Amino acid sequence: MTSVTLAIDERLKLDMSKLDWINWSELVRERLLEREMQKMEDIKFLREFVSRSKLTKEDALRLGRAVNESLSKKYIRLSRGK
Repeated sequence: MTSVTLAIDERLKLDMSKLDWINWSELVRERLLEREMQKMEDIKFLREFVSRSKLTKEDALRLGRAVNESLSKKYIRLSRGK
């Protein structure tokens, strides 16, 4: 198994040392595994969703351009304070 070293600030280290019954390595390992499993589930869902889509590449490009234009107008308006 590979080891990973993390840098944390002194305050967090002090707080963690007060919870000495927690196996921090195991906790982080579990959270990383959960995060990766969730990513895999999300990718699986998106692949299934996209596989059923009737949206063409041209439709997607057209929608993307419309969204970009809309956001551009919004942020220009916000930058002018309106």
